[in-house]
Amino acid sequence: MPINQFVNREISWLDFNARVLQEAQDPNVPLIERLRFAGIFSNNLDEFFKVRYATVKRIARAEQRHGKIFGERSAEDLLQEITQKTITLQQNSLDTLNSIMTEMSKENIFFVNETQITEQQKEFVNTYFNEQVGPALITLILNNLKTISHLNDQNAFLAEIYDFLRLLFARASSEGNAWRIAYTYGITLEELGEYNPQMEDVLEIGQQLRIPVSVTQSKDINPLYNYYTVKPKEGYYRIEKKLGISKDSLLVLNPELAETGLQAGMVLKVSKNVLPKFNIQNNLLVEKINLRDSLRLLPVVKFGLMAPFRLPTITLDSLEQTAEILQSRNLATLSLDFYSGVRMAVDELVASDLSIDLVVFDTENSTAKVNNILQERSFSDFDFVVGPFIPKHFNRVSKHLESKNIPVVSPLTTKPLVMRRNVVHSMPTKANLQQRMLQYVDSLDVTEDNPCVLIIADEKNNEMLQKLKRKFPLAEIIRPDAEFGFVKPELVDSLSSNFEPNWVFLEANESNLVISMTSMLNAQNNEDRSFKLMTTYRDNVYDDDNIDQGHLGNLNFTYPSSYNVNPVALAEFQAIYQERFGAIPSREAVRGYELVTDLVLRTAIRRKLIDGFSLGETEYTQNKFLFEQDSSGDGYRNNSIYLLQHQDFETIEKNE
Repeated sequence: MPINQFVNREISWLDFNARVLQEAQDPNVPLIERLRFAGIFSNNLDEFFKVRYATVKRIARAEQRHGKIFGERSAEDLLQEITQKTITLQQNSLDTLNSIMTEMSKENIFFVNETQITEQQKEFVNTYFNEQVGPALITLILNNLKTISHLNDQNAFLAEIYDFLRLLFARASSEGNAWRIAYTYGITLEELGEYNPQMEDVLEIGQQLRIPVSVTQSKDINPLYNYYTVKPKEGYYRIEKKLGISKDSLLVLNPELAETGLQAGMVLKVSKNVLPKFNIQNNLLVEKINLRDSLRLLPVVKFGLMAPFRLPTITLDSLEQTAEILQSRNLATLSLDFYSGVRMAVDELVASDLSIDLVVFDTENSTAKVNNILQERSFSDFDFVVGPFIPKHFNRVSKHLESKNIPVVSPLTTKPLVMRRNVVHSMPTKANLQQRMLQYVDSLDVTEDNPCVLIIADEKNNEMLQKLKRKFPLAEIIRPDAEFGFVKPELVDSLSSNFEPNWVFLEANESNLVISMTSMLNAQNNEDRSFKLMTTYRDNVYDDDNIDQGHLGNLNFTYPSSYNVNPVALAEFQAIYQERFGAIPSREAVRGYELVTDLVLRTAIRRKLIDGFSLGETEYTQNKFLFEQDSSGDGYRNNSIYLLQHQDFETIEKNE
């Protein structure tokens, strides 16, 4: 059909919105209704640009590589026509609004600005801003950026130009660390600490930080690089040996070094290399800690283990009997697996001349039994207690021991617990895991251009669906068939793109859906169309034998995890464990070994477990621990989370 015989749907939509504006201009329409129509017009236009204009712009980019998609009319020509038409409509809407405001003033209805309010109203506005608005603001330093970093949709942004700053509003999140502020303003951490003696490593929402008035330019954190804090007496040679980066490369990435030279506490931009001796925490290189190297005191560490063994006939101190059960009776229950790892940790630490007193309690998965244990033992001489495993029993024990200041460590559950000042939640919660994945997605959004996003979610994952929709308002939403729980291949085929990378978020707990989707996406993944599969929470359904690991590798399946998958690093532990117990160690056995090793060493070094948390992040073969105070101010959480990705038949850790 010739192009002049039909009206483009985007232009038609703008014409419709112009008709809405006419209602706001009509003097026969009641005044308040005219104001409402003006608001509807403005809201419609916002939605149009967020969805329809963005789609045309994406098509225009695709046409640059693949030729015209709209037939005779190019998407770029359509964008220009939309822009001109919108400019005219917007000017008409402003004139209309001014006319309405004039008419409303005649009815004693006024719009006032900040210069027209009374002193009492000013006081109310200032108080409201300081208490409600200010803490929610986030400062983004743009400077001379050629491109603006990722800005979340449906947020309001106010741009201001400053000649200099005296105060900075910081944010309590992964972006709120003090090193980021020091780097941004080109000062050392020591200098920042001198200006702000009460400052903590993690900043609170709305917290004001003093910086030198002389600082007139700032630098931005680039997610494509890592950053390193210079240690005292550290020179270029030592940094090159540590990081593998030469002086010349440092000068290229940090040109200010030519003038200032290296200074202790200075934050440097460095290339993003894989460094085995470092962890990466929000782009900051942090040297890994070996607690055994820090062990100097040899006190007695006494702790209890409460677990639902429900095996009263077994003598748990008998390694031979435990090994026999694990091997011959196949009773490798969660509790016994965890306990076997604990015993290996204790015996290994004792062999290192550390005195340990382990007391084991069988809770029998019984509230009455837990109460009996608490009544019979004072626990006043215990350094900490691990368990119980069941949340309701754990909450009972933590409440009872809170007044005695005895830390109670939850070893395995990801479920919410009652957070008290003595509670240590060693497993990241589901919410924490999901938040870590969303941070990773944000970093992808900075580096990858204009992906086609598909969100496949069942009814149990509506909350995460809404979060992903807010992050990706143009995403296609796919719901599984209500009766059979499947997604039709032709639906995925029609909604995915041949021009842009396809990101698929699979938020589901049903094994049939996960199995079918991984197989389907793998079949559609080819040279012409690429898929990247992600989930914010990896349920146990992904362990199903019917899921082909090769398919997950082809799709670069990416997810957050509380444990690492590294069979090579685990080989030595597996050999020792298998020789001792006649079985391959389960995930719970490894965690029992590594968690107790970490807790005991922190206690031995600092004499109190809670004080030992200040030693920072530690990493073992399958688990890592970074215990930080909970945001509520009560208790501590392990905030160390792995980000894992399948590549071919391997699973690797992603630092970003």
